[in-house]
Amino acid sequence: SAAGGNLFVGTYDGTVSSGSFSRDLGQTLRSTDKGSSWSRIGLEDAWLNTVTICGTKIFGGASNGLFSLSQDRTNWDSVGLSYQWVNSLVTVDSNLIAGTNLGIFFSTDRGESWQTASLPSTDPYITSITEVSDTSVFAAAYDGVFRSSNGGKTWMKEVGSINNLGDFAYFLAASGNDIYCANRAITGNVYRSTNNGDSWDLLNIKLPTIRSLVVNGTKIFVGTDGGVFVGTNNGQNWSPVNDGMSDSRIQVLAILDSTLFAGGWFGSLWERPLSEITEVKTGSYPFPARYALSQNFPNPFNPSTTIKYDLPKQSRVKLVVYDLLGKEVATLVDEVITAGSHQAVWNANRSACGVYFYRLQAGSYTQSRKLILLR
Repeated sequence: SAAGGNLFVGTYDGTVSSGSFSRDLGQTLRSTDKGSSWSRIGLEDAWLNTVTICGTKIFGGASNGLFSLSQDRTNWDSVGLSYQWVNSLVTVDSNLIAGTNLGIFFSTDRGESWQTASLPSTDPYITSITEVSDTSVFAAAYDGVFRSSNGGKTWMKEVGSINNLGDFAYFLAASGNDIYCANRAITGNVYRSTNNGDSWDLLNIKLPTIRSLVVNGTKIFVGTDGGVFVGTNNGQNWSPVNDGMSDSRIQVLAILDSTLFAGGWFGSLWERPLSEITEVKTGSYPFPARYALSQNFPNPFNPSTTIKYDLPKQSRVKLVVYDLLGKEVATLVDEVITAGSHQAVWNANRSACGVYFYRLQAGSYTQSRKLILLR
């Protein structure tokens, strides 16, 4: 994480147990010269998750509470929320807001005291908080996305949450009035809202599992189990940016000045100037230029065949197999599908030999093709 011109790295070195008591082991490192040199600054019994600056103080959220960096910048002082897992910290109009495993807490006196925020959540494990403006803050919880308009004191659930699209909100970031949200599933998805969270649009094709999300201007960066990806053109185009990396599982991303930093799973730290990460050309990864329905393969077939189709953008897709009389035999796809190249398999074990047709409907596009089942 980055705050106050400093880079901070928290490591996890394992857990030790004694009877019913256990504690996490880790290190917290600080760099004042953009990663050229590092010094240890305590928190050996925890690991650092997030940092922010409020006034002249730097605050860190860790796996066992909230801390502020000492005046001599060599250690951390506990400032509350003890034994809570602090995942996210933001400063909004001189107020501190902390997202933890027990909900959201706010401080109006720069960490001297803390109050519990009003959060209408049934599962208030907060994974991420981001500031959009002085009057608009968003938080991701296990059961949805929430918004506050009064500095984090009270929150309301977003009706347009990506959870309602069948996905799970985990990471949040903002650039101007655009809010970005990513899941943390086997298939990585990124969403964008341009209307203060009232609705969300799915931006990308399926990425590897996402571990981190940051935004710089019009560029969106995600750290994944397959490296770093950048989205440009408001997230319509995506490309990997992993040249020179030997650790492809990226746990955390941070931007300091004009440099992107990436922390790997095996303790590595990578950096790359933002100026080297140029605009991704349309279709470069790998969005089809148009809708298309391919001929099934193999054809003739017995007993199964594969049908491939291309989507230039997210679409409601229906792929159905019919017999010669027009009777529906099998529905292979009936859902919203992200942009990209996809395939479906028809297993015709229970169908009679003969000629069939399959039809793809995607948006306003419709196409049919013939297939032959032989025994």
